[in-house]
Amino acid sequence: MRLNFLIFSILIVGNCSGQKSIPILYDTTDQIFKFIDLSRIDTVSLWNYELDLEWKGYKNDTIEPPIGRLSFFRGKPITNYWDQVRRPYLRYNIYSINDSLTANKESKYIKQISSCFPLRGGDKIRVGNFIFVNSDVCSGDIDKKGNEICRPLVNYIMGLIDERKTNSIQELVDQIQLQKGVLDF
Repeated sequence: MRLNFLIFSILIVGNCSGQKSIPILYDTTDQIFKFIDLSRIDTVSLWNYELDLEWKGYKNDTIEPPIGRLSFFRGKPITNYWDQVRRPYLRYNIYSINDSLTANKESKYIKQISSCFPLRGGDKIRVGNFIFVNSDVCSGDIDKKGNEICRPLVNYIMGLIDERKTNSIQELVDQIQLQKGVLDF
């Protein structure tokens, strides 16, 4: 009986340790994450992404320009917590890991000018050789139940990327497991 239990235990531990877990890519010490459950992931098939390498920031911006912008957006609208029908999205300015000081400066600036409570802009993700800074001061969307739906989805999708294959932004984006789209709203 003990031998059967031991074999069963080894099989269970082996199966559990063989499953890939999605890493948390956000800096969860940021106060925004006090209110976000990253394990509550929206339906992945409803989301798209857009890479805009022409985007170089706003004209009067004093911060060094980003490489471009990566946007994630939901194809179908939701009725949010405030009974507004919206298509949730998040937009990230892209910086090389070598420009981390610039990325941190932008993140801090966005947080300073945000009028949202709780704070919902300026959060960062690092994936491989790149840092993504949420460039909107009031971003993300909250569903009728009070759950943030954008950041958990972005964390999940970006967590699937093989960081060893991120030598270029195109190499990274080619790994995004969403349909390409155009953020037209």
